Amino acid sequence: MYQLLKLRIPWWCKEYKVRVNGVEWSGSYIEKGYLKLFHPWKEGDVIELEFQMTIHIQRSHPKVLHNVGKIALMRGSLVYCMEEVDNNIMIHQELEQHGTNPMIEVFSNRIKFLML
Repeated sequence: MYQLLKLRIPWWCKEYKVRVNGVEWSGSYIEKGYLKLFHPWKEGDVIELEFQMTIHIQRSHPKVLHNVGKIALMRGSLVYCMEEVDNNIMIHQELEQHGTNPMIEVFSNRIKFLML
């Protein structure tokens, strides 16, 4: 008998993989943030859910003067806040000159270190 299992897919996750008993799963759909799996589940089934956790830079509106020189990096549900004064780098100038990709590379090493 087929049964429904719902797995929560967080809003920040754009890519994910699901495996059931080691086999990549297809044919599911997300409704209201939940991935629906219909399957004849049995004792001993193993479900693996892998979230892609890319790093995203979040900046405040430029008119919020209090936040100039500060950014937040998001990796999954974790938020890391960075200030120029702590990093010996002019964050807002780097973003203007080089865009977000080089900044992600610079700070991703710091994030990986923090994740250990």
